[in-house]
Amino acid sequence: MRKNTKFIWVGLTGILLILTSYFVYNISLSRKPRKTSYFSKVESELRGKKSITGEITALDYNFIAVTYRKDEKRGIEYEIAFPLNKDVKVINRKGLNELLIGDIITLTYDEINMTGKDGIKRRKRILRTIKVLSPLP
Repeated sequence: MRKNTKFIWVGLTGILLILTSYFVYNISLSRKPRKTSYFSKVESELRGKKSITGEITALDYNFIAVTYRKDEKRGIEYEIAFPLNKDVKVINRKGLNELLIGDIITLTYDEINMTGKDGIKRRKRILRTIKVLSPLP
């Protein structure tokens, strides 16, 4: 009698595990994949091309920072930074590797206003061209 009881309990436990895994697997398949991007389903507005002239203050393989205005009275410098990508065109130099800190440049970029799912407005700037105005040293 005891052997039959153990056999029944083991069988019921096995069936319960199989049914549970079946339902969990089906539930995971029925869910839609989550979008990880914050800007999925956002409203965006292209504000157009803009340009700014200034001095390179920081330069790395993935970003460039430019001081475009200095307030001598207050001692404040206004700086803007852009991520660099392969699509950026460099004018008056052979490439990005010839840019130096202290060069005077004009940046042309696209500005896009975005409104996220939570209603917060953000601005995205995409750098298009870098025109070097200062001569080679």
